[in-house]
Amino acid sequence: MGTAAAGEAGTVRPGQPIPVAFTGRTSTLALQDPVASMRRQVRECEAKLPAGMFLAAYYWDIESGGLDIDARGHGTGHEQFTAQIGIPRDGGMADLLREAASPAPRFAAVICEDIERSGRDTYYALKLEKELVCRA
Repeated sequence: MGTAAAGEAGTVRPGQPIPVAFTGRTSTLALQDPVASMRRQVRECEAKLPAGMFLAAYYWDIESGGLDIDARGHGTGHEQFTAQIGIPRDGGMADLLREAASPAPRFAAVICEDIERSGRDTYYALKLEKELVCRA
């Protein structure tokens, strides 16, 4: 497989590494360990990336997966764990969708550990996929 990278105005240059955005979600501390969960999700995604692709942006949230896509990424649950997790955070779900719709997104693809991590039910997972496709 060849490689390419997002360039000016969202163009792709052949032969360059492909930037990929990571998206992750974990529940609050009451339901699981956000630090361990988010680190595991990033490790799994890094392991799945094909040659020539790299994680260029990190969008993750610590909140309920039961929230509608439009309501996600506006919380502050991540603030108490950001330093402990040790993973950069370019924003949450709302920021990912906004960046994907921009004229020159910093990434050419999005990866998550498992699409079910993006939402508690299939509807939200499919809605996220559809939103990303429509905004690309």
